[in-house]
Amino acid sequence: MEENIFSKLVNALKEEHLTLSSIESFTGGLFSKLVTDISGSSQVFFGSLVTYKTSIKEDVLHIKKEIIDKYGVVSKQTSIEMVKKGKEMFNTDIVVSFTGNAGPTVCEDNKQVGECYISILYLDNIYSFSYLFKDLSRDGVRNNGVNSAAKEILKIISKNSIKNNN
Repeated sequence: MEENIFSKLVNALKEEHLTLSSIESFTGGLFSKLVTDISGSSQVFFGSLVTYKTSIKEDVLHIKKEIIDKYGVVSKQTSIEMVKKGKEMFNTDIVVSFTGNAGPTVCEDNKQVGECYISILYLDNIYSFSYLFKDLSRDGVRNNGVNSAAKEILKIISKNSIKNNN
């Protein structure tokens, strides 16, 4: 049986002595659930904040209302602010954020069903990704989002590991 992407992620974090946290919205905590399903994840995973409602993004995570008003809650800019605030909150080497519309309808700022933004803060660098997962169920959008993030984090870890070994 092939090792799943989350086992690979936890193992890579352990090997590189890196820590991870997440700030989730449309995923509803799925990313942190899949990470913590892996035995030994407590060595590398610090925690997660699920900011499903916009007011939680503003009142708890302290995303500026101006960012959300200007770009929308489902946007690259909001996703970037989410990882920055996640870094302040958890102080981990890697923070991943998820904001998007899993459906079934277009959301209040006219974002399409399946439109998602994921940002990853690795040490002092921020990587942002946008996706449009078309014609999928809510679970399909959420699963594609968390799996895409895990793959991107693994690529970033691998790329930086190679750099550090040269």
